Amino acid sequence: VNPLPGILPDPRENSSFPKAAFASGLTYNEMINKVLYTSAKRHGLV
Repeated sequence: VNPLPGILPDPRENSSFPKAAFASGLTYNEMINKVLYTSAKRHGLV
């Protein structure tokens, strides 16, 4: 599966979103889970 531009797992690959997440103390998996949860919540799925 190809990740969306800007959310590659390795922040050294010029992925700004993970860099910001890592700077705030999140792991890559935590960041992805927060994105998915927020989206599901916005659409009334959780």
